[in-house]
Amino acid sequence: MRKTTMVTGIWLLAVGIVLATIGLLTNAPKTVVWNNGLKVSRSVSIDKNLSSFNKIKISDGDGDVEIKGGSDYSISIEGDEIQAPKYRLKNETLYIDKKQRSKASFTGNETVVVTVPQDKQLQKIDLEVGRDGVTMSNVDVKKLVANGVMKSEDFSTNKLTLDNVNVADSAQINLNYSRLNTLNSQLNNLTLISRGDSTDEYDDEYDDTDEDFDDDGNVDVTFSDTSVTKASIQANASDVDVRNSVLEEVTTSSNYGRVRVIDTTLKGINEFKINTGVFSGRSIKTDDVDLSNNKGLIKYMGNSTNDHVYQADKDAQNLLRVSGDRLRINVK
Repeated sequence: MRKTTMVTGIWLLAVGIVLATIGLLTNAPKTVVWNNGLKVSRSVSIDKNLSSFNKIKISDGDGDVEIKGGSDYSISIEGDEIQAPKYRLKNETLYIDKKQRSKASFTGNETVVVTVPQDKQLQKIDLEVGRDGVTMSNVDVKKLVANGVMKSEDFSTNKLTLDNVNVADSAQINLNYSRLNTLNSQLNNLTLISRGDSTDEYDDEYDDTDEDFDDDGNVDVTFSDTSVTKASIQANASDVDVRNSVLEEVTTSSNYGRVRVIDTTLKGINEFKINTGVFSGRSIKTDDVDLSNNKGLIKYMGNSTNDHVYQADKDAQNLLRVSGDRLRINVK
């Protein structure tokens, strides 16, 4: 029985490949997928203007999604007929229903591009970040809600990218095992949860507090040229990279985490609580610092302290506060 099933599967696969090849040569069907059997699906290309809407809701699934500012309301969808996302417009809300890509798909990459007038503010964007990720650019929205899918075998492309995005009222982002990359953006009242893969153990013999993590494109949370105001960040087993940005009253907590802050202005009290990890700072603009750990090393402007505390004026109006257990701190 198993042998017969295997032979049948191989035969169907061979037939599907032949059909797909014929389709490619004739600009007809071009994608082989499994949909209650091996099938060849035709490609679709949709480019349509829409009536106005002020909310966007995106479901979990596969496929690239881009939301961008432009001159009108429109949607473009590329993909195969069976796996292409579906959309509908109801009560001034644009719903986009993505589908899980077939494991037997040989070609095809589903993409969705939503355009909104750049001079209009959306009320809410509610999305799920699945395989292939979501990109937002040149968008003004009052409320952003984003949830990452749970960990899969390959989640390296699960990324939420915000480029020139203004979130006016609040941003609630639960990345799970996805990544966040922001550029030239403004995030107000941010609640962020990130869950990475780091399992680095603190080494009592290790005393090089100049440690920095690599720019390998796999940082879990990146704020670049971004203003973050009133934020609560939980970044467990995650790398957080902040550069050329402004942080105002941001609290960050993590276990097995690494945080790097470079060329950044701190307003109000900004606190980083890290248990078993590393804090690295360079060219930080703030009035004073309050650095402490229960076990670890502290180096401030090239000077080391063995007292597990380095405080200048801990009551300063603009203050960098870093604390934790088994924590290496290096500020220069």
